[in-house]
Amino acid sequence: MIATDIASRGLDIKDVNTVINVEVPKDLDTHIHRIGRTGRAENIGTAYSLLTLEDIGFAVNLCKNFELSG
Repeated sequence: MIATDIASRGLDIKDVNTVINVEVPKDLDTHIHRIGRTGRAENIGTAYSLLTLEDIGFAVNLCKNFELSG
């Protein structure tokens, strides 16, 4: 699945095991909802986010979030 903000909430598509974020979400909450399309119902999934140097602020916040969540 290629994720956009439209795919971030309200969709329940079975057997999505990979999400690719082509554009950086506007905030971490949206990012979490986008990648939440994977790993539903105790399944394991993978999410990729394509970042550029312009996305450094989001990348820093994302890394901090990973550290805080363990």
